Amino acid sequence: MRIHWFQKKLGTNAEVKVVKTYPEFEEYLATKPACDFTFLDHDLGFVDEHGRPGPEGDGVMAAKFLKETFGSDGHNTLIHSFNRGGAARMQALLPRSVVLPFGQFEVEVEE
Repeated sequence: MRIHWFQKKLGTNAEVKVVKTYPEFEEYLATKPACDFTFLDHDLGFVDEHGRPGPEGDGVMAAKFLKETFGSDGHNTLIHSFNRGGAARMQALLPRSVVLPFGQFEVEVEE
């Protein structure tokens, strides 16, 4: 549902790359320049009883990768997670990011 919503809002003129796991995220950005704008979610898949992410990874891993690989401070990054704790940990790594849970914001693309 979220991916479809973002694709619809961003339109056909925007070049959009969707990745669903941390390994896909890391693999894509290892061979591409940083994106103009990044939308991040925290919960990407399984979390065990100790709160550790499964093989899909989580948004904290993605935020850490952006910070360590590109020196990102979160400028032009929207964290759209409902997971408040996870979103807070992501924003601590990317202090200029904006945290707004999905459904509480609108996206408009300037032509």
